[in-house]
Amino acid sequence: MNYRTLIAASKEHLAKYPGNDCRLGLATMFPSGARWMYDRLNELDDHNVRPFNTGTNYNLYGFLKYGICLAGSVLSCWWFLKHAPLLTPLSALCFYLLEVQFLFLFPLLLDNSRKPVLSGLNKVFEIGIGKCLLTVMPIAFFMVLGLFRKGNHLRNWHIGCLAILILYNNEVRARL
Repeated sequence: MNYRTLIAASKEHLAKYPGNDCRLGLATMFPSGARWMYDRLNELDDHNVRPFNTGTNYNLYGFLKYGICLAGSVLSCWWFLKHAPLLTPLSALCFYLLEVQFLFLFPLLLDNSRKPVLSGLNKVFEIGIGKCLLTVMPIAFFMVLGLFRKGNHLRNWHIGCLAILILYNNEVRARL
């Protein structure tokens, strides 16, 4: 599935299930986001009988994922500034090159994968890093642009997150 198909499917799904916005607070951002994802995955696959695992440390996994991505982006930005200043904007690409490695981390956590980081890396490599990156980058751009709209700033964020869950449901979960 390409990014246009995923975003269209996400918009259509959210229109069928209105009022499913995720309320985020800084301390509970990853656990409440995980719960939101769990509920959306159940809507996508009503045969899912896995209970929501409240014992999983979603903050740990979230800070690990985004800590690695931010560290890589900052290091690449520093390197570009030192050696090729005109290429510094490519540090954003470095962020997404790392982030795509963890693309399925939270859905795999929600499906109680025993080794979610390793399983996620394997799934990304099976699909192809290039294909995942070409899918994720436009969705990420769509999500970030939505933060600047008037009104519901997180609407595009929800659409983008659900688009990734649809990708996971179709490309990974269906093959588990």
